Amino acid sequence: MQAMFLKNPALRVLLGTNALVLLSGYMFAPIYALFVEQLGGGLLDASFTAGVFAFSGVVAALAAGLILDKTEKRREVLSLSYAVSGAGFLAMMGVDSVTWLFIVQAVIGAGNSVMYTAFQAVYSRHLDEKVQGLEWAVWNSMEYLLYFFGAILGGIIVSLTSFAVLFLVIAVLCFGAALYLQAVPREVIS
Repeated sequence: MQAMFLKNPALRVLLGTNALVLLSGYMFAPIYALFVEQLGGGLLDASFTAGVFAFSGVVAALAAGLILDKTEKRREVLSLSYAVSGAGFLAMMGVDSVTWLFIVQAVIGAGNSVMYTAFQAVYSRHLDEKVQGLEWAVWNSMEYLLYFFGAILGGIIVSLTSFAVLFLVIAVLCFGAALYLQAVPREVIS
């Protein structure tokens, strides 16, 4: 059986841009607690700031769902979410306290949550009814594979350089995904 998703240019673009953003987040997630510790925080600080990330995601996902149901500019919402995540990681370069981390984590959590909601809305539009299971499985498998590579890559980058360099790399990946998605002709992806 030949994979149908390879023939679908919209899914290729969506998978490619989403891969950049997922990889970027997965480079940081496994070493997040080490960053909190470097700021002078402890286990509870890492837990509470991660909780803020998640809670802001809940609020943002619900808001995004309402917006996405009322607009045809779903691709733009997805691209904006990539950019918000990138801006959040640029802001991480200036985080020097746990208090500041709470604020930045709320921004990144919102950006990530809108990304997942918008991605699923746009991706679903371009699925082939005959192979929807496979096309979703490709995305899901890609996500796990990116976590594997991201976890290793993030650790290597921080070990050889610093968290600031990692945050810059992450921001570049997010902004690159946002710009590329916007550059794709509307006939390819709506």
